[in-house]
Amino acid sequence: MESRGFVSLDRAVASSPVVILWGKPEEGRPVEFISENISRFGYTADEIIFGSVPFSTLLACEDRCSFQERFLSAAGAGPDFLVSEYRIVTKSGEIRWIEDQTIFHRDRNGKASVYQSALLDITAHREIELKAAAHNTRLEHLHSMYLAFMEELDFRTLLLQIVKKAAELAGTEHASLSLYRSNENEFLRIFGTGLYSSMVDEIRPAETGISGIVLKEQKRVVIQDYGKYPGKIADNRMDAITTIISMPFFQGKKFMGVLSISYVDGYPDIDEELLSTLDHFAAAVSIALENARLYEDSRRELEERKKAEELLFLHEKLVEAAAESASFLLSGDDAGSSMVRALRSLGTAVGALRSVFFRNMPAEKGETAAEKIAEAYPGEERECRLPPRFIWEKDYPGLFDVLSSGTCYQGGFSTEGHHSGPEDSLHVTAVPVIISSRFWGFLAFCFLRKKRHLNADELDVLRAAAYNLAASMSRWESAQEVKESYSKLRKTFIDVIRTMGQIVGKKDPYTIEHQERVALLAYEIGAEMGLEGEQLEGIRIAGLVHDVGKVEIPGEILSKPGRLSLLEYDLVKTHAQSGYDILREVEFPWPVAEITYQHHERLDGSGYPRGLKGGEILPETLILMVADVVEAMASHRPYRPALGVEAAIQELEDKKGILYSPEAVKACIAVLRKNPDFFSPAV
Repeated sequence: MESRGFVSLDRAVASSPVVILWGKPEEGRPVEFISENISRFGYTADEIIFGSVPFSTLLACEDRCSFQERFLSAAGAGPDFLVSEYRIVTKSGEIRWIEDQTIFHRDRNGKASVYQSALLDITAHREIELKAAAHNTRLEHLHSMYLAFMEELDFRTLLLQIVKKAAELAGTEHASLSLYRSNENEFLRIFGTGLYSSMVDEIRPAETGISGIVLKEQKRVVIQDYGKYPGKIADNRMDAITTIISMPFFQGKKFMGVLSISYVDGYPDIDEELLSTLDHFAAAVSIALENARLYEDSRRELEERKKAEELLFLHEKLVEAAAESASFLLSGDDAGSSMVRALRSLGTAVGALRSVFFRNMPAEKGETAAEKIAEAYPGEERECRLPPRFIWEKDYPGLFDVLSSGTCYQGGFSTEGHHSGPEDSLHVTAVPVIISSRFWGFLAFCFLRKKRHLNADELDVLRAAAYNLAASMSRWESAQEVKESYSKLRKTFIDVIRTMGQIVGKKDPYTIEHQERVALLAYEIGAEMGLEGEQLEGIRIAGLVHDVGKVEIPGEILSKPGRLSLLEYDLVKTHAQSGYDILREVEFPWPVAEITYQHHERLDGSGYPRGLKGGEILPETLILMVADVVEAMASHRPYRPALGVEAAIQELEDKKGILYSPEAVKACIAVLRKNPDFFSPAV
């Protein structure tokens, strides 16, 4: 008797869903052992092992050869682990799906000597997969039907599509569509496929058959076994039907008829999923039919309004182009390219081949010239062109009178010197620009042969667009003038700064070159540290004047060749305070006075005049103080010869983090390594 909790191996195997077998990996897959639970498929282990039922004969005929080929291939060359799926036929004739996991054991020479397999019945899993695949297929069909129905607006074509798509969705070829005639209380079959194809155009009383029930209940009816249905219609053409599904279809809320789907080959599994899909289909049909009706009702109205809508569309297109051209003009891009893009957008909207913008300018003898500012080619034709410059009074006096009065011109145009009649090949629409009651210029659109007529509203839009072009031109010119004035003012400002630095040079010639070099080196250090624009410019300006306070130090002290006395050194140290006092009254856009005040401070507080430490010192000053020290050590001084760049670099390395900013030191050394001749006369 077995002890409690102990289950024999035979019982465990018998209750396991996995069938175990092994044998030699040879053709036919001989079996030396197979677990007793092979009985779940109706076979005994002895039948398989002793060959009365070879294992290979269990495989479905369709899978037998392909599996044998894969099995022998893996046994010969690998892989050592093979996973296969195939069907087997049970003793009762049932088809079951099997997942076969086989391991090949090999001898020292790599030859497979034994295979060991585990078989698992995955039929339920495959059925789930098949149902999921069928569900996805139905959804795809449903989606494509939605698209097809929404795109088709012809009523009869739509009905035919409904019949075909319904049969396709249900997986049958037999479907019909019958329209309900309420006045006659009858159904007319208008479309049919499969067995219904011979019944098209037939009429049946509304109260007969399944269609009568659908009409009465206004809902889907499913007859699983039509042969036994008591209300079956006596028509031998329908004797082959086994199952039938009939459902109503509507146009909006109006009952339109019955859609029937039939099966003749066996009894299909009509599950809730299929019925739900068909309900969705019926809903889509209702929407599509309502769309078709609305389309048919509105088609005539749309045709009547077509001309008006085309004009409205063209007007809206022109308004959009005017807005787009304004955005181009305000984009901040190059003035020339912005103007061309704006002209191209406007020209495209009116269908012009060329868009040209002219400005009136004074000419000789008190005359007025029209000069081309910009042009664009919205079309491919390049032959139509206006002269780039002409004298109004001499070349086009008549056109001048029209445009200068504020009136737009639409008509023929001749390059011979006069605007001409409608038969000329070149046609122009010219829109004047009037600013402060003065004829400023005009916007022209060129056409060949066929002229694009513009109404008053469209011309008003073009007037506004032309004015924007002129205003932008004036704005760009003003901005350019301001830019040039600013450049001149900046140059004057820099000259004043240099003059301030040169004032000190009257007492100490070394100071002039010192400040110039410090300014240049500080700028490069800042750039190496990633600073940009105005911050770099502020550092450079501070470098040019950082020693301006030396103007108050006696020249003999500044130029003294020997060591300074303690009193003289204390006097020299006052130049930082003096420089601050001089510069603080100047409204710089940078903290130049404070940088000058701090340029002899040090990180550890050992500097002068205030003994500032770390974060109390401006970032710009940390850069300038490094440049100041390097230049002072690398250059000649009255009291000593130049110590050289390497000595200056060593000073920075020794004192970084103590006296000098490590970041500024690193950047300074990088600058000097890139340009060893930084302090040579050529730099």
